[in-house]
Amino acid sequence: MDQTPDKAVQQPRRRLNRDRLFVLIAVGVPTLLIFFIMAGFVGSVRAIDGFPLVSIDFQFPALFVANTPTGGDMGAHVLLPQILQDSFLGNFRVQGWSQDWYAGFPALFFYFPLPAILTVILNTVLPYGVAFKLATIMGLVTMPAASYFFVRSMGFHRIVAGIAGFTGSMYVFMESFSIFGGNIKSTLAGEFSFSWALSLSLVYLGIIIRDQAEGRRFSPKAGIVLALLAMSHIVPTMVVIIVS
Repeated sequence: MDQTPDKAVQQPRRRLNRDRLFVLIAVGVPTLLIFFIMAGFVGSVRAIDGFPLVSIDFQFPALFVANTPTGGDMGAHVLLPQILQDSFLGNFRVQGWSQDWYAGFPALFFYFPLPAILTVILNTVLPYGVAFKLATIMGLVTMPAASYFFVRSMGFHRIVAGIAGFTGSMYVFMESFSIFGGNIKSTLAGEFSFSWALSLSLVYLGIIIRDQAEGRRFSPKAGIVLALLAMSHIVPTMVVIIVS
C-alpha cells in the first residue's frame, strides 16, 4: 500500500521523460542533419552495385576551413563584416561610408548588420572565414528549435510541438527555389540574413502569443527579439508586425 502513491507519481514523470526524449529526437535530428549537410562532411555520393547501393566519401568539413565562400552574392557579403570590424565598431557605429570599392559606397545602409556583428564576435576566437560561414548557417540550424518554440507557445502538447519542429525544418531542404530565402539553396546564394529573420520571426510570434495568453501586453523579450529581427531582414519583420 505504501508504494502506490510512489507509482502514481512515477508514471507522470516517466511520461514526461518520454515526451522530452521524443522532442529531443524530433528537434535534434533535423538540427544535426542541417548542420551536417552545411558543414560539408560529405564529399561525394555515388551509386554502386549491391548493398548498400551508395558509396559515400567523407572529408574534412569545409565549414571549418579558413576560406571564404563564393556562391551567388556570398562573394560580396564576405566584405561587410570586415568593414564593420575595421571601420565602424571602433566608432560605435554599425553603418557608414566605406572606401573599399571605387569611390566608396554606403556600407550596411541597405543590408542587415546582425549576421555581420556575429561574424565579428566569432572572429575574435576563430579564423575570419570560419566565423563568417558559421554565421551564415545559424538561421538554418535554429529553424527546428524555432518551429518547436512557436507551436509550443500556442499551448500545444510537447509531442505536437516536436512534430512541428521536425516538419518545419523540412522547409530548409526545399529545392524548388533559390532566391526567396530560408532554404539551403537560397542561403548558399547569399540570402542567409533571411533565414536568420525567418527563425527569429517564429520566436517573436511565439513570445507574443505567450504574452497574450498570460495577460501581458508586450514583454521586453518580445521587443529585444523584434529588434534582432529588424537587424536581420526587413521583409519578415514587416510580416510579423502586421500579424502581431
